[in-house]
Amino acid sequence: MSQIYKRGSKWAFKVSWYDDEKKRHWTTKSGFNTKREANAAATKLENQKNTVGISDKAKISLTDFFENWIKIYKLGKLNKSTELKYKRASIEIKDFFGDKPLKNITRTEYQQFLNKYALNHYRDSVSRLNSYIRKCIKYAADDGIVFRDVTHDVDIGGKKSKDSSLKYLELTEAEQLKQICINNGSYLKINYYLILAGLLTGCRIGELLALTWKCVDLKNKTIRIEHSWDYHFENKLSSTKTESSKRTISISSDLVVMFTNLKTEQIQYYLKHGYRDSLDLVFRNKFFQVPTDTGVNKLLSKILKSIDATNIITFHGLRHTHASILISKGVSIDYIAERLGHSTPRTTLNIYTHLLQNKRQKDDLKTLSVLDSL
Repeated sequence: MSQIYKRGSKWAFKVSWYDDEKKRHWTTKSGFNTKREANAAATKLENQKNTVGISDKAKISLTDFFENWIKIYKLGKLNKSTELKYKRASIEIKDFFGDKPLKNITRTEYQQFLNKYALNHYRDSVSRLNSYIRKCIKYAADDGIVFRDVTHDVDIGGKKSKDSSLKYLELTEAEQLKQICINNGSYLKINYYLILAGLLTGCRIGELLALTWKCVDLKNKTIRIEHSWDYHFENKLSSTKTESSKRTISISSDLVVMFTNLKTEQIQYYLKHGYRDSLDLVFRNKFFQVPTDTGVNKLLSKILKSIDATNIITFHGLRHTHASILISKGVSIDYIAERLGHSTPRTTLNIYTHLLQNKRQKDDLKTLSVLDSL
């Protein structure tokens, strides 16, 4: 509660507040001609205390808050590539907003920030930058620094991607690819096995490259994703893209056979050459190295051209193919999101909207057909 009192011929007020350690502090201001003026000013400060706060923290800039936020919640918990995106976002924020207090940034100013960024970036990049800041703002609100979300319902601009549509294989093409990999795969031709695993699990290539034998449970037909392979920066095990990327995935009988054959062939090859893998990786080639995404994509392109595939996809396209097949077969979005390692089903819905729309159209036709036959 505020205290109103007279100091000499003028009126003054005191408003108390507590810091993060629950220590009580007082903010005092005097020089008011009347008690009413002092009371009005005290009431305004009380309202501020209950919304944005009146501690020193309330004066923090978006630049400083964002940098501190990613240090606490992001750095060291994500793969290097994702961490780099957060650091770049921090630079963009600093270049535009400088030291301006977070609580003083208006929605109009924030929209201007996004508009400027959108001038020479793709729409996906603008959307990602906004999502990073939106997450940060939510923490600022929890800390009592802001009481409004300037990122809410903003306009996401930017250039259209060179190919905004998701590239994936048709079902018949996926079936052909699967059979080619089964027929040609071996330890000595391990990239065929890697492509087969990508197609039948929907895993990212980094997740499969980091797969260890202790995470392969052939008895229960599952694999456990715990790490990702950093082939961009340090060529070693690293964190998964997000915490939700850590997951257990059920595998088909074809993959059980593949992993069984691979393990047998790998053991024999290692014994013959006197090699021991301290990491116990599943996918390590005949040169005792982790396959490169370049080499895998080169083989995948060669196979797809040989079958005259409509789209010559990259390894990541196998992930989209996996999802598209599950969606077309009526598998629930909740399950697909969990299988792909998405944080929420909403992420899956956003990525595969057009596929779901196609399925909805087919369901509409099927429904009408059923109703017409009554």
